[in-house]
Amino acid sequence: MMKNKRLSKIALLLVLTLMLPLSGAAQSETGRQGMRSRLEKLRRETRDYIQGKPWTYDGSLSTTHREILLTGGRVGVIDQYISPSAHTGYDLRISLGTDRPYFADRWHLRQDLELGVGMPKNKANGTRMYLPSLYTQTAFSFSLLQRGGLRLEVAPAWSLLVQGNLKLSNSNNVANVKATTGLDAWSRLSYRIPWETLPMRFSYSVSLPLLHIAYHPDYGQSYYEYVSGDNKAPIRLHLTAPHNSLAIRQRLLMELPIHNATWVVGLQHIGTVEKLSHTRYELGSVGLVLGVTLETTALSGGRALRSTHIRSSY
Repeated sequence: MMKNKRLSKIALLLVLTLMLPLSGAAQSETGRQGMRSRLEKLRRETRDYIQGKPWTYDGSLSTTHREILLTGGRVGVIDQYISPSAHTGYDLRISLGTDRPYFADRWHLRQDLELGVGMPKNKANGTRMYLPSLYTQTAFSFSLLQRGGLRLEVAPAWSLLVQGNLKLSNSNNVANVKATTGLDAWSRLSYRIPWETLPMRFSYSVSLPLLHIAYHPDYGQSYYEYVSGDNKAPIRLHLTAPHNSLAIRQRLLMELPIHNATWVVGLQHIGTVEKLSHTRYELGSVGLVLGVTLETTALSGGRALRSTHIRSSY
């Protein structure tokens, strides 16, 4: 009898010993499943926050792509009309752009407006020059290539640039204004990465002036003569092309759609080399671009009345 009790205790201990690893394994598996569930929930919440809540509407509505970009960097300039020395310093620009579709999705109207001010300085004597500028461009682009997320656009464009150069330390030729307008060649290559959580978009755009009419003061002639009309100083217009006025404007941008806005980061480069009226003018600007882009749509007339969420607001 005692022997049977002893065998029963031994058997019970063996059963308990064998069950302990099984219980630990079950608890470990339950813990792993809980961790996976929490990670999956965090992934869904992160994706939903980044993508934002979708805006639903009845019917197909075209949207206008709007950009607000701030560029800060460095600028260098040589303007022989004002000073034979090179000036380098800070450059700040703000750009407003719109891009809307016309005649189906392959044709787009692109418009840019940029205001800038540069503050370069002569390293030799510390005198400063101020460079206010206004630039606008309108391009009617055609999508030459659309394949997956890859898109190539080309366009003829019209642009206007008004550039002022002010150097208050000069006793003569304190300032001048240069202006140029004409036909440009514009192109943009973009690619949208097909990621579900963060569908980033990269783009490179370039603009080259082809044929312009430019205003530039003559070398050695006081700018006051142009302003006052003394000495019958003529206002001369020059026909410019890449052989006497070479310029380029280019941007490399990355767009990050996060929640209800698309943030932009990138680089911008502007370069100009020209020789007019026996003077040489060179300008180079490189800056970091930060900004935001928005997609908007305009509803009016019958289209607005057919939209349920517009109709319900009356």
